Amino acid sequence: MTRLIVNADDFGMDHVINDSILKGFREGIVTSTSLMANGKAFDHAVKLIKSYTALDIGIHL
Repeated sequence: MTRLIVNADDFGMDHVINDSILKGFREGIVTSTSLMANGKAFDHAVKLIKSYTALDIGIHL
C-alpha cells in the first residue's frame, strides 16, 4: 500500500496558520506538521496539540 504524507509547515507561527493546519488534519488532508519553537503563536499551538494526539508533530529548525 502506498501512503502519502502531507506535512504542514510553520505550526506555531500564527494563530490563523495553527487553526488552518488543524482544519486540514480534521478533514483528512494534513498528516503531520512541524512546530516552530520561535513562532509568535507557539504557546497557542502547544495548547491546541493536546487535543490532537493522532497528529504527528516534528520540530521546525
